[in-house]
Amino acid sequence: MLALLKQAHLNTDLACDAMRTAFYFDEDVAYGGPCTDRPNVDVLRAIVAAVPDHRLHVYILRGTLRYDVVALNHDHLNAVIEHLLGIRQPAWTSFSPAQLRSALRDHSVAAFVVRGLLAKDSRAIDEALRASTGYLGAIQVQPGELSWLLYDSSLPPVYRVVGNELRIIYHDYQVQVEDDRDHEQFNAWRRSGIFANVSWEDIGVQGTFFDPYSMSLSAMRGLLENQRSSLVISLRG
Repeated sequence: MLALLKQAHLNTDLACDAMRTAFYFDEDVAYGGPCTDRPNVDVLRAIVAAVPDHRLHVYILRGTLRYDVVALNHDHLNAVIEHLLGIRQPAWTSFSPAQLRSALRDHSVAAFVVRGLLAKDSRAIDEALRASTGYLGAIQVQPGELSWLLYDSSLPPVYRVVGNELRIIYHDYQVQVEDDRDHEQFNAWRRSGIFANVSWEDIGVQGTFFDPYSMSLSAMRGLLENQRSSLVISLRG
């Protein structure tokens, strides 16, 4: 019983310490070569190497970073960087301010946002990815409007890793009429040998137009416009 209580306290501490980290790649360089899945393999391999199985449970978003959704121009870029790096509580990052500015200004950024890491995990993954083609750096995702606009509102969920199992995420609509899932990717992950098991995870209509707990597309556009306007105003201030 005492051992179980200690483990419960440990799990609680880990949950409190867990963070979200965005790992940035130069999209044109990382995905422009003959092996376009290389960043996906590199990121997941680095996660598995950095986090022991007994506490490995991460949820991953991936996509092109649309920082234009906050109506950025060069006049606002410094203010946005300050927000990303943290105003009241500094964010962990492997970027210097100048490097982050260059990443956002000069590159089309492919971002992997990983939820469920400790700071030491993020540092180890960042170090491992330094050898990956097109890798730019990592930054802790701070809560707030800007992070929601940059990541949560535009990057789709793609993977969940639990222990030594990879779950490839798909939506219910992809199998309603015919199976539209990427079986080639699924089989490639099985052949990779990185995970003991590879499976599908159905998240239904979550995050889609048909999600009853989500806003309609038009409402989302309106909210994005309002959020973008208010954010730009606050950045100017």
